Amino acid sequence: MRRTHSLLALPAVVALALAGCSSSDSNTSETTTSAATDQTTTPQDAAEAFPVTVTHSAGETTIESQPENVAVLDFGALDTLDTLGFEGVTALPRSSTVPSFLSDYDSDDYTDLGTIVEPDVETIATVGPDLVITGGRTSSMYDDLSQNFTTVDATLDYSDYVEGVKRDIEIVAESVGMGDQATKLTTAIDDKVSELQQAAEDAGIEGKTGVFLLVTGGNVTAFGPGSRFGYVYDLTGVEYALSDADTAQADDSHGAEVSFETIAQANPDYIWVLDRDAVVGSRDGGEATSAQEVLNNDFVNGTSAAQNDTITYVTPERWYLVMQGASNFPAMLDELSASL
Repeated sequence: MRRTHSLLALPAVVALALAGCSSSDSNTSETTTSAATDQTTTPQDAAEAFPVTVTHSAGETTIESQPENVAVLDFGALDTLDTLGFEGVTALPRSSTVPSFLSDYDSDDYTDLGTIVEPDVETIATVGPDLVITGGRTSSMYDDLSQNFTTVDATLDYSDYVEGVKRDIEIVAESVGMGDQATKLTTAIDDKVSELQQAAEDAGIEGKTGVFLLVTGGNVTAFGPGSRFGYVYDLTGVEYALSDADTAQADDSHGAEVSFETIAQANPDYIWVLDRDAVVGSRDGGEATSAQEVLNNDFVNGTSAAQNDTITYVTPERWYLVMQGASNFPAMLDELSASL
């Protein structure tokens, strides 16, 4: 999915336009923020937090002054900025489906940077942003972008999902001088996790099995522990229903394609379904078949999950497009609680 772009191809006039942009970066695997303030700041006085050095997913960046012209390439970061009440966003990838709860940004008031998978680098240059925020789908562009723009990368670390979400929120908030307000947002996430664990206990989840499925193009892919959606098992305590042999070819980001027979044999107590085509359309541009239609067969309908009405179709735009946003992730946790 990821595409690498080179700014070397930019026209000379654009390169001159970039000369005024500042950036100071160095690589590191650590993902924390620094220079956080102890006092709660408002958007009006957040400028006092600068200069600030932010340690993020791709390194460390010094931001000299409060950004006022921000190009956001990731909907999770956009959701966090919106939740913070930050008003300096000027450009985003509007050619992709903008999530409905962020529809105010799907307006000509904001420059369209292309898609979340393939933003247009030359359009970013014409905007002249004083901050660019990349995410998981555009992290491979970080090295090129950071040579010409002050850039931070808010790519989610799947290995510890909840802490990864919280770190991403801190990175984005710190970058716009609102780092101390991140604490309220991350505390709200901790509260939602506690609510989910209580819901799991109330549901008597011990010994129950489940599987997270992504449906696209009529194909079904399963995601197990440690994968992109592995936190579902970590947070609910539901055991993965499929065997290692069932998903021997699994990819952490893209899962493993499984048959309806495999699902039937695993007989999960819970099934969570993400209908990818419902939010991005079919791969061939034709009319997409819904996940409900794909899974409506004797194999799936015979499982304990179907018999007990514990098949949950999660909200595609939340689970596929936005994920770690400050308002979005708590909403995802609410969906998980309601599914048990």
